[in-house]
Amino acid sequence: MKQSVDVRSGEVEFEAELDFDTSTWSAEQAQPEAEFPVPIHLAGKRYELYSDGTFAEVEGGIG
Repeated sequence: MKQSVDVRSGEVEFEAELDFDTSTWSAEQAQPEAEFPVPIHLAGKRYELYSDGTFAEVEGGIG
């Protein structure tokens, strides 16, 4: 399953596509100035995007 999400890291904003089958993410434009890991919230869960193109669910979702 893939899901698009709006991401903000410091002053950088971009759209990322999360691939839940492979736990990887991608963006149309490279984001070298983003500060990783980038926390995001999706469907009440908290994830972190990593600079190696992977992501993981982490504790601390929103209620």
